[in-house]
Amino acid sequence: NFGTIMCYPSPTSNEIQDLHHLKSDSIEWSLYNSISSLSAIIGSFLVSGFLKCMHNSRKKTIFAISFMATVFWFLNCLTKVNIWAGVATRALLGIVMGSFSTIGPMYLIEIAPEGESGFFGSLNQLGIVIGLLLFDFIGPSLNYMELNYVGGGISALQAILIWTIKESPAAETQNIYDKEKES
Repeated sequence: NFGTIMCYPSPTSNEIQDLHHLKSDSIEWSLYNSISSLSAIIGSFLVSGFLKCMHNSRKKTIFAISFMATVFWFLNCLTKVNIWAGVATRALLGIVMGSFSTIGPMYLIEIAPEGESGFFGSLNQLGIVIGLLLFDFIGPSLNYMELNYVGGGISALQAILIWTIKESPAAETQNIYDKEKES
């Protein structure tokens, strides 16, 4: 998700710029291209809030973020209507991108087999690169609307597949602590 959100403006730039009569150095295009990186800062705060609300469950947090990403990808279709609507939805996607950059490495390290946390931690970076490469590879053969659907599909798939992964030991420890606290 991180890689696809980050890469999206690259293969779609000519089509979106032509649609809205933008030059590559226009403020609208600069914001459309960079707003996701700017708004990603908020993502870590969102993750912190979700973890508190969801009793430290990484799975539920990733599900919620993936669900939001799916919705925001489809909202990004509003770029067709107005570039400023596209800027707003790219900002929302940026928050999701920042959330994934916070929760992803944490979860991977926590579920890693003993002695393998370094390898598992680097899988987050591998996922980012795969997302970038995927959109750079398929982007030229799809229009920007179709690329939105692919991004939304990837997010929806993650929301479904997260339930096949074990919960973090940190969440289980928190649940035990919460039960002891109630007693």
